[in-house]
Amino acid sequence: MPKARRAVLMKHSPHSESTYVFYNKDGSRLRDIRGSYNKAVKASGLDHMTFHSLRHTYASLLVMKGRDLPTVQQLLGHADIKTTMRYAHLAPDHLRLAVEDFSFDPEE
Repeated sequence: MPKARRAVLMKHSPHSESTYVFYNKDGSRLRDIRGSYNKAVKASGLDHMTFHSLRHTYASLLVMKGRDLPTVQQLLGHADIKTTMRYAHLAPDHLRLAVEDFSFDPEE
């Protein structure tokens, strides 16, 4: 687990009667994270987002941070790298920056 995420979880205030990190108002185990996600998406007006969008975003962010596709493939648990390639969408600015980074300056 990344150190930053661990730090956030350590600051999370536990429910007085629950042993769970993520819980309902009464302290019982949170079982429907997808439902909670869908409610948040609806409230935000981002109707095109699905729970599965989180996997695509994770893969894209990993690639944009320089992680190679075989590593992303393993993290997502894909048997075929072609599946990983469909997940790893790059932001348009990321592509533009890659071209700019590669530009040739004869005076350098």
